Amino acid sequence: MSNVLISKQRAKIGKVTLDINGDRYRLRFTYPKDKRQQLKIAQVSDEGWALALKAAQLVNRDIDLGDFD
Repeated sequence: MSNVLISKQRAKIGKVTLDINGDRYRLRFTYPKDKRQQLKIAQVSDEGWALALKAAQLVNRDIDLGDFD
């Protein structure tokens, strides 16, 4: 996987940024052009981190394919 930067508090997967906001993991990305999106995904925990990484990968894939909805 290219374009990946990961730590337990922050990750950058392609066009998607994953970080902590309060007690939840948050995905942030721009799609469509010039429209900022954010999704709170899971509680901060080991399981939540794994879930948030998977969600970030799926969102990035969908954006790359032009199939995000």
